[in-house]
Amino acid sequence: MDWREALGWVATTGSVALFVIGFGSQAYHNWKRHSTAGLHPIMVHLSPLSILPWTIWGLAYELWPAVVTNTIGMIFSLIILVQYYTLPRK
Repeated sequence: MDWREALGWVATTGSVALFVIGFGSQAYHNWKRHSTAGLHPIMVHLSPLSILPWTIWGLAYELWPAVVTNTIGMIFSLIILVQYYTLPRK
């Protein structure tokens, strides 16, 4: 592993923490209160749309740090998107 790949995995660790703490805690918060009140529809829809190209790009170039990070982010953003349409917005 050269320094560029090592740096990629360090960046991945930070991004995963952001996705888990940010999106993960939002998904948990929505589930716990059974509501998506306060979520902005632009954020809900743009998150998966912005993460998907990065995931595909990482797969195309076999950049596994990008694939791992963005796959985790995609999972949480899709959970929030599903919650947005299935939980009340009270």
